[in-house]
Amino acid sequence: MPLPVEDVVALSSRLAAPAALALALTALAPLGAAQADAGWTHRRADLVGADVVPGPGDEDGDGSAKLRLRDDSAEGELCATVNLRRVLPPTDVQLRRGAEGRNGPLLLSLEPPRGEALFTRCFTLDVELVREIEDFPERFHVTVHDEDFPDGALRGQLRSGV
Repeated sequence: MPLPVEDVVALSSRLAAPAALALALTALAPLGAAQADAGWTHRRADLVGADVVPGPGDEDGDGSAKLRLRDDSAEGELCATVNLRRVLPPTDVQLRRGAEGRNGPLLLSLEPPRGEALFTRCFTLDVELVREIEDFPERFHVTVHDEDFPDGALRGQLRSGV
């Protein structure tokens, strides 16, 4: 039996408000993500065994390190997400100064949790160092160490991008 017109109108009115709210929230979702990322600079490194200096590194393994950097305060911030594949659990993952093909001094251990191949860590750093990483990523690299490759299983030079 069909509903009377006034019942259809009342039902439509009650459904329209939640639908409009859902549509508005969906439209704002990307804005919220963009605002959460505002002020951050992105750098990344593709991690492979062939780039380990002096080598050899782990030929089967690979991974990525994605860095988010912010320098808009008296202190700099760095958040690193590291994803490793086909390597033993890391004993250390390090951010180092050093151009492609060269080793450099240790700047920061990214402190991988024991046994974890995917992790994110955030640090407060000197703002000048953060600015240098933002402006000259090619001067820095990430190295991964494990029990089989204590001198380096994987390495990747930083570059711009997500």
